Parts: sequence; C-alpha cells; structure tokens
Amino acid sequence: WIWTGTTWDVVPAAFVVGHEIKEGGTPLTQRSALNFDGDDFNLTDDAGSDETDIAINSLKWATRTYAEGLVVGLWDDRGNYDASVNAYPSTGGSGTAGAILKGDIWTVSVGGTLPTGVVVVAGDTVRALVDTPGNTQSNWAVAENNIGYVAENQANKATGTGAFADSDTTYPSEKKVKANNDLKADKANNLSDLASAATARQNLQLDKITNGGNTNYNILVTDKVVYTGTAFTAPRTWTLPSAASVNAGYEIIVADFLGTVTNTNTLTIAVQSGQKLNVTTNGTEVIRTAGSWRRLISNGVDTWTVDAGIARLGANQTFTGNNTFSGVTDLSRINLNGLPSINESVNGQSTDTFLAGESITKFQIVYFKNDSRWWLADSDFEALSSGMLGIAMETKTAGQSVVVALPGSFIRNDAWNWSVGKKLFISNTLGALTETAPIGTNDVVRIVGYTVHADMIYFNPSGSYVVLA
Repeated sequence: WIWTGTTWDVVPAAFVVGHEIKEGGTPLTQRSALNFDGDDFNLTDDAGSDETDIAINSLKWATRTYAEGLVVGLWDDRGNYDASVNAYPSTGGSGTAGAILKGDIWTVSVGGTLPTGVVVVAGDTVRALVDTPGNTQSNWAVAENNIGYVAENQANKATGTGAFADSDTTYPSEKKVKANNDLKADKANNLSDLASAATARQNLQLDKITNGGNTNYNILVTDKVVYTGTAFTAPRTWTLPSAASVNAGYEIIVADFLGTVTNTNTLTIAVQSGQKLNVTTNGTEVIRTAGSWRRLISNGVDTWTVDAGIARLGANQTFTGNNTFSGVTDLSRINLNGLPSINESVNGQSTDTFLAGESITKFQIVYFKNDSRWWLADSDFEALSSGMLGIAMETKTAGQSVVVALPGSFIRNDAWNWSVGKKLFISNTLGALTETAPIGTNDVVRIVGYTVHADMIYFNPSGSYVVLA
C-alpha cells in the first residue's frame, strides 16, 4: 500500500514484511507506507519520522467472523407458509439457494396437517430445529398462536325466575341458577315437589326399614327401623352404631315383626365396646318375647337409652305365652294362663336386669345376693336360701345378664316329671327343687311353689322358713 496524498493505492507484488513500500522509488511530498512485521500493521511517513503507528491486532480481524457465527441458528423469519400441502417447508430458507437452516421460521397462513398428524391453523408457527430438517416431526417446533373468540349465544341463554326447562340446548344465566336453587330449597322444606308424602319420607330416609336377617347384624347410622324379616335359627345380636356417630335424640327402632324371637332364640341389642346402654357400660337389652320391639335413643356422645314403650291396659285383660311389659299403667287385672303352651316358657313376671354371679343352668333355683347378682340356692345354708328367690330361665355364666322368673309365675319344662299338687322345696343339692322337705341338721325348710302339672309349676316362694335343729 502507498499513500498518494489523497488515497491509498495497492502496489502489486511489492508487499515485503518488515520493509516500507514506495511507488517506483520516487519520493513523494507526503507519502506513507503500511508495513507488516508478522504481528501488527504499522503506518509510517516517508521520512521515517513522526511515525504514526496504527496497531491492529491480527486477532481482531476474526471478530466479524466470530460474531456472525453467533447468530447462526437463531430465528430467521421467512414469512408466511401455506400448510395445506400437508408437509413442512422444503424451500425458502435462509441458506444457499433457499436451503432450510436451523432457526428458519414461518407463520402458517393456511392450515393443514403436518407429518405426522400435527394439525396447524392460520397463526401457528413452524420453526426448523436443525439444518435440512426435511419432514421429520422431531426436527421442527410447532407453536399454536391462534387465539379465537366466539361471541355468547344470547338466543339460547335462559333467563327469568322460573324452574329449569328440560332442554339440551339452552344454558342458564346466574340469575336463573339462583332462582332455580331458591325454588328447590323452598320445595325441599315442605316436600311439595314430590307426588306423595310417603315418597318424600322414603327419599329423606325418614321411614327407612331394614331386615336384619337371621344373623348378627351391625346396625347402620342410616337405619331407622331394623326388623326380623327372617326366622331365627339361633340367638342373634344386633349391635348399635356409635352414639357419637348420630345426632343427640336420634332414634333407632328394633322390632320382631316376624314373631321369631323366643326364650331360646333371643335377640340381643348391644352397644359399641366401651359405650353405654341405659347408663351401663357395655350393657345389653335382650328381647325374648315374640312381637316385641325396642326404641333406642342416642345422647350423641356415648350412650343409648332404651324406651320399650308404655302399655296402657284396661280391666280383665288375658295374656298367654310370654309377654313383656315395661312402664305398665292403668293395670286393673291380668289373667295368667296357668298351663303355659310353650315348652321352657314362663307365664308371669320375670326380669333380665341383673347378672349371674356364677354359672347357672336353666330352671335352677337362685337367690339374690347382696352383690346384686343371682347365685344358686342351697337348703344346707340359711344365707343361700332365705332371701329373694327366682327360677333361671336360661343358662348363663358369671357376669352375664340372665332372665329369672319371679314369684307368681307359672313355669313349664317338659323335662320335669312332678307329682301334681305337691309342695316344692329348696333342695340340699345346689340349685335344685324337690318335692321332699329337707330333714338334715341346720337345713332350711322353705316352700317355694307347687306342682300344677307333671311338667309345670307355680313358683311362689313363702316369705317364711324353718331352720332345723
């Protein structure tokens, strides 16, 4: 290069590293030379003085190349693309002769289905992820940008304050929804939207009735009346739900509709472990009489209370078989059948309130001890035969509730073989009855009843007794 005073001229084949170059060797008034020392270009004047060095580091000459390399593969907007050909762009890219390069992007102007199964519509974009991407789906990025708007269908919007119509095309306004809900709430309060009160009560489970079956049954919180719809073949236990699982005052009724309950095949109502029945923890209520029922009321915490109902009787009522009454009022007279028609039954008063103090067998004579339990009577001991007496009507072990016939009862047991018209005494055999008065020293002689049939007795213990010397 040589400075002519106004411009730089190129001197062909005259470039020498480390030397100045002058045109034809002719000195110029203002002349400068550009020389290269292997690392920098230097600019000097003709005289070699007042040298002005312009050091251009050779590495900086790569700056443009480096910068251009950085933008390779970035988005390069290639305009619109008609995707109705159902293929990705194959021309119009930013490469040589329209070759598609990484970063080339098109905006879809006409929708289509790209390989494989990629549906695009106007407004979407397709961008190449690699050079020469072809129709390989993984080589392209598709962005959905089409945001549409559909105006509200005013014609099909239901308004007003009436009930909903039976329609698949209309839709309600907020006001319409509120009005319909308010209308339903009003009807729900008085059940006016149902054809009959019976249906309404059934829907609200006010009259729900459940067959407990011939099995042990766990009563549900949704049960209202649980009944015997299947004949019992053995004693059954129906267990109440937790008193805390229902509201205080909630009622459940257990009833023997079928008349299948007997002294043998009893129905025991139990509570959840640790809960109370009539204030007794883990207490039970036993139904032994056909056709009986119990109403149970929860306190909402831990106790169920039994309400067996109130019987109001007029004069001259006659009862046969086993009948249980709780809270009887207006009672003038009861005629008891002195010859019970059912084996192992009692006509008269009985109780299951108290527990057995020891193992007791059905039809054994028992006395009521000061621990409020029933124990076997024995004429050998005054303490075991002088108190309140009863006849056990079921076999129980210590701690179990046991049914005991009370004085004034007629009792039948076909296994007996009495001589009719005889007095009955407490035997010196533990828990036994005998027609023979005891004769041993210190024996207690006490009349406890009379035989009225070979297998029936009238149990009515005397209030007095004699201790033999």
